[in-house]
Amino acid sequence: MKRFILLFSLPAYAQLQEDFSDGDFTNNPPWIGTTSYWTITPDKRLRSNGPTTTSKIYLATANTLISNTEWHFWVRVGFNPSTSNFVRIYLVADRADPTDSNLQGYYLKLGGITGSNDSLELWYQQGSSHTRLAGGIRGRFGGTNNILRIRVLRNASGTWQVYSDSTGFWEEEFTTTHTALSSTAYFIVLFEHTNTNRQNLWLDDFYIGPIQSDNTPPFLGGAEFETSMRLLLTFSEALSPPSAGQPSNYSLRSPTGSIGIQQAVLTSPRTVALTLINAVAPSVLCTLSYAGIQDLAGNVGSGDT
Repeated sequence: MKRFILLFSLPAYAQLQEDFSDGDFTNNPPWIGTTSYWTITPDKRLRSNGPTTTSKIYLATANTLISNTEWHFWVRVGFNPSTSNFVRIYLVADRADPTDSNLQGYYLKLGGITGSNDSLELWYQQGSSHTRLAGGIRGRFGGTNNILRIRVLRNASGTWQVYSDSTGFWEEEFTTTHTALSSTAYFIVLFEHTNTNRQNLWLDDFYIGPIQSDNTPPFLGGAEFETSMRLLLTFSEALSPPSAGQPSNYSLRSPTGSIGIQQAVLTSPRTVALTLINAVAPSVLCTLSYAGIQDLAGNVGSGDT
C-alpha cells in the first residue's frame, strides 16, 4: 500500500517523504523545474517524459537536512547509461537549477560510463568543477533495465555511506569522507537524455530525514549441502564480511561428534559457503550453530538449525 505524502516543517528542520500516491508532484511537497517533462504513472511513480531532442530535464524540492541525515529512494533506469544518457541525484545543492554554472553540491551519478561498467558514484560539484569522490560496484547500472533502491547516510563528520539493493537486501557500495559543504537548500533530480531514452526513467519512495536505525540481527534462513563437504548457508540480510568469513563462528555436529569447518567464504552479500574438513555421510542428521555473525549495521546474530 502506498503511504501518504508527508512534509514536516519545523524551525531549521524538515523531513521529506514522497511517494506520489496523490498522483501529483506540484504540491505537498512542491517540486519545481522542467515540470512539463515529468508525469505520474497509473501505479503512482514519477516518470520522465522529456522532449524528443537531446535534453536535460530536472525537478527540485526544498531540503535543508545534511548532517546525520539519510536519503533513500527507488529508481528504475530503463536503459544502459552512457555519456549522453545518465542521471544525477543532487543530495545537496545550494540552488534549485542544476544547470546553473555556479551551483555547489554533492550528487550521486547513476551511470554515465561508456560500456557495461556503469556504477553508482558520489561527486562533489563546485561551479563548473566536478570531482569524483567515490564509486561503487561496477556494472550496477550496466544493464538495460536497472531497478534499485539506494540508501545514503551522512554523519556530522562528513562521512558518506552508500548502499544499494537490487535483490531485496542492502549491499554496501562505498564509504568516503568529504567535508567541503555543511549546508544545503535543495534536493534535485537531473536527467540528461537523448530522444530514445526520454521516457525511460522512473523514481519513487523518496525519504530525507533522520538516519533510520537497523536493530534486527541477521538470522539463518536456510542451509543446504551442495556436496558432502560443502554446506551453503543463506541468511536474512547482507552480512559483514569479516564475521561471515570466520570459520570459528560456525560449528557443525553429527550424532558421532563435531565436524570440522576448514573455510567460510561469503559468496554473495547474504550467502556463506562452508567447506568441511571431513565428508558428511548421507542420511545423517546434523546440527549447525552460528554466533558472532554481524550484518552491515553491526547487529549480531546467533542460533542453530
